[in-house]
Amino acid sequence: MVIRRSDLVDPKRLTRRFFDDNDPDIIGVEVMLDRHVLIIMTMDQDGQTSVLFDVDAGQFAFDLAQLTALFGQCDTDLSAWRQQLIQPGALWERTI
Repeated sequence: MVIRRSDLVDPKRLTRRFFDDNDPDIIGVEVMLDRHVLIIMTMDQDGQTSVLFDVDAGQFAFDLAQLTALFGQCDTDLSAWRQQLIQPGALWERTI
């Protein structure tokens, strides 16, 4: 495996696009740089999150504090969306 150093990604250049999918039933956010997806964070009905890195996007590097802040913001946004979805009468309403 060959690892090459690359410049740090400027978080101001990142855009986010939210999506939902029903197989499996998840909500998510794609983090993009110049319209290329770098990271996908998803959340299921139980609030469990997962993070996928697109290895085909090429070499990229993040400052750890900025990456942690990005994950925190994505998690906060997905959690707020999930809260709306689990309300009574909503799509993910919990049944006993």
